[in-house]
Amino acid sequence: MAVLPTPTRLRALLVGTATLLSVPAAQAHTPFLLPLEFGVSRDHVTLQAALTEDLYFVPDLPIRNADYYVIGPDGQRARLDALAQLKDFTAIEVPLPATGTYKFTTGDQSTRISKMALIDGQWRQVRPAGAKAPVPETKPGEAQPPAAQAAPTDDKRPRAIDEAMIPAGTQVIEVQAVQRVETYVTRGAPSNDALQASGRGFEVRPITHPNEIYLDRGFTFEVLDDGKPVRDVAFAVYRGGNAYDDKKIAQEARSDANGRVTLNFERPGIYLMNTRYPARRGPAEAPASRTTTYTMTFEVVR
Repeated sequence: MAVLPTPTRLRALLVGTATLLSVPAAQAHTPFLLPLEFGVSRDHVTLQAALTEDLYFVPDLPIRNADYYVIGPDGQRARLDALAQLKDFTAIEVPLPATGTYKFTTGDQSTRISKMALIDGQWRQVRPAGAKAPVPETKPGEAQPPAAQAAPTDDKRPRAIDEAMIPAGTQVIEVQAVQRVETYVTRGAPSNDALQASGRGFEVRPITHPNEIYLDRGFTFEVLDDGKPVRDVAFAVYRGGNAYDDKKIAQEARSDANGRVTLNFERPGIYLMNTRYPARRGPAEAPASRTTTYTMTFEVVR
């Protein structure tokens, strides 16, 4: 059965033992941070941190070995320690002592270091000695890329090569994969200090306030790398409660020449958007030494 993104149902996920749709473990998962409420009147909020495959927001398993942080209305960052890791997700209870907007994030979490080898003009993943299965394009804990910039399908993707089979003199490089998972919550009136970019690494800076996304106005944000706008970054957007939707991806969009993206919505609800940066255009293109997967969860209201 589907799990709808209603406050009642989300509370059941965190405090009860409701029966959930069993999602089989897979090679590609998308992480998310989901608050019980995006606009709160109380002095605390509880969030769910989990991985899902393609049903939003049905948790499959918790994000492993992650740190969590909050940036408060004063712009100060603090680590979160009130965590309860369950089998399906991690519950995080956070005090909200002041009114304003809070940003919740994993920061840049390292997910793996892998090797790529240039074989016959194509970059192939290197399977470590002793590994029994091909190294997946993504793994639990790393965000699934949007379809607009996903890797080639399995029948076209170059197969992984055993480390022992790499010819002498072959160019081999290491690739560091990181992910950042974020969401925003506002107590009382919205504020802007928690929305500011740090100027370091890959970031999404909201231009529309992320807790004031209205159906008739859409959501505009800026894509940055070390504080500079980045064009042509593809995002996939998913809507919560999509179990019965024929099309799992609600929409796709790319950043313009100024690094800006505007999303428009046909239905209110809770959404997740994700991307991978930089994206490879094909197996012949050299992979970047560092790639970032990014997800943000937000609510669209009437």
